[in-house]
Amino acid sequence: MPGKELRFLKKDIKENSDTLIISYGVTARAVEDAGKILESKGKPVSTLTLKTLWPVPEELLIETAKPFKRIVVIEMNLGQYVNEIKRVLCDKKIMFYGQMNGVLITPAKIMEVIENE
Repeated sequence: MPGKELRFLKKDIKENSDTLIISYGVTARAVEDAGKILESKGKPVSTLTLKTLWPVPEELLIETAKPFKRIVVIEMNLGQYVNEIKRVLCDKKIMFYGQMNGVLITPAKIMEVIENE
């Protein structure tokens, strides 16, 4: 299966979470911070930070996403990578938030996306 050769990542899987947030690059820190805040509010989310994007780690995505009802992809662009995730996880509900205006996505914005769905 493609994507098995090289993959660097960071996972923070919470047992009582139904949401997995996938991020990479500069958004990863904001996702991590949002996850900590949400957990302190009793709304834990799990996170998967991809540190290598190509080849797409298909097997990793499938296995990691298996127990989650909802996948949220956060990107600092218009959604180029979310299309790969949708291709691989075609049986999952996938939400996307991205922006490309030169302003970093904040933990508050990520929490808003998570809590308002």
